[in-house]
Amino acid sequence: MNVIAHTHGISVFKIHTLVDEYPERKWDSKWWTIPQILEEINRDRSEDWSAYDESDWLEGWLEWVDDPLDHFLDREAHRELLESYEEVK
Repeated sequence: MNVIAHTHGISVFKIHTLVDEYPERKWDSKWWTIPQILEEINRDRSEDWSAYDESDWLEGWLEWVDDPLDHFLDREAHRELLESYEEVK
């Protein structure tokens, strides 16, 4: 799938990262590029790991990284991207 089409022309993505849980949950929000996202998806994997790339990064992110207790993609900011992914899936 074409990277630009798959990302709806977006080159950065709003990611929230949990930085504190006590006394209440606190997130840090930053804009990540595709290379940063791919680094997070593919880090600390075994030799047998088939690395995700620009064509399937969203699948890898949602499967292996996206977690409200760690890092997660801003659902509101990227609603159209996520809806189109669900349609294709």
